Amino acid sequence: MNIKSFLNFDTKKVKWFHKENNLVLVGTVKSAKQLDICLAEKFYYMPLNLLIPQIFYSRNQLEKIKYVSMYQSINLYKEKSGIRCLGNVESVSIVKRNEIKELPKESKELYVLFKVSEWKSLDEPIEVAESPIYPFEIFTFQNFKASRDTAELFLETKEERELYRLLKQMSVDVNFREFEFYGFNFRDYNDTLIITKDDECYLQLPMEVIREMPYSGIETVKEAMRN
Repeated sequence: MNIKSFLNFDTKKVKWFHKENNLVLVGTVKSAKQLDICLAEKFYYMPLNLLIPQIFYSRNQLEKIKYVSMYQSINLYKEKSGIRCLGNVESVSIVKRNEIKELPKESKELYVLFKVSEWKSLDEPIEVAESPIYPFEIFTFQNFKASRDTAELFLETKEERELYRLLKQMSVDVNFREFEFYGFNFRDYNDTLIITKDDECYLQLPMEVIREMPYSGIETVKEAMRN
């Protein structure tokens, strides 16, 4: 990918889930009990109206979801937060909520029930970084496997991910002060990110933005490089 293509690539405008057939649905859980039962009984569930018609056009398109995972929030799980497991979807069905006997609730609302053949622990958990998952998100399998934190899940190209990781390293490593990316020079000067090219300054941004809001930070950087 050349620099022009990279800078003009807008992930927010690309509906990957309508093109891909190997999708991962990452959903939230409301309690440790729900997580434990879903893992033990090999399933995950969520309201149908969250998926249709907002995300998918028909029930048949739900079959594109080949994997499910569960997001463990910092509020509930503290040091065990993040995304730690991945399940192969064995079957997808539409059921009434009161038919999910493992977690009883008196409701006839329609739910999507994903039966999982096996839950596997990720070799490295996907850490929480700025971008939480609520109530769910859908990603390509390739992007899910390549991501180290939840901000990276929303970056669709290897170039975006490379830039993100370089900026993240710069924001925390005092020995990493400068790098070049597609002809742009990135330098940390007194805890301020300065981007230059051909002696022209494109951006000055507090490194705190990169540390505290990594996804927002990379969007700001790309916009500056684009201009």
